[in-house]
Amino acid sequence: MDNSAESQGFTYVLRRTMYTPRDIQTFLQYALLGSKALPLGLEDIKRAEEKFSGERMQYLLNEFDSMCGDLSQCLHSFAGHSLEWTTSDLRKHLNGQIGSGGVRPTTAACADPSSPTDMMRFLFRIGFLEVRIPLDPNNRGGKYEVRDGLRHPDHWTGARVDDSVKWAVRSTFYQALQSYRADRVGTGINWTGL
Repeated sequence: MDNSAESQGFTYVLRRTMYTPRDIQTFLQYALLGSKALPLGLEDIKRAEEKFSGERMQYLLNEFDSMCGDLSQCLHSFAGHSLEWTTSDLRKHLNGQIGSGGVRPTTAACADPSSPTDMMRFLFRIGFLEVRIPLDPNNRGGKYEVRDGLRHPDHWTGARVDDSVKWAVRSTFYQALQSYRADRVGTGINWTGL
């Protein structure tokens, strides 16, 4: 809700919660618990999003860190970068993470632990990344079909991984990454404490 289109608020909440009923309920509970009065204001939604985003990031780390050594470093490496990537740029980024030895996927996460493409698949399957496939083959309209690992778990069967396909960090994690970046430069909160 960085713009003034407050009528788009529910769509905003839906995107942040990845359209799952339990997450929508949790997000709205955070907003209600943090508010002083009804109706909810923009600040209530922002505080709820910050708490919810940090909680979802922590969930990924708790659930999947055993499958990828230092998953935290990998996820936080997206802070300060564009949240949308071409396939080749994402491969380079993940290749650097794996090549430096900081991120160590196991064979439970990736068939080939040294493959950035397999790491992309892993981050997609756990719900951190989404894939944006252009609706127009020439991508003149700039419209994409968005696929994520929760609603399209079978996406990798015959999936395109060329540069016309865009990759993006799920909007659920925007605030956690922003808070992490702010914390790293000493001006923000420590999201892990949320």
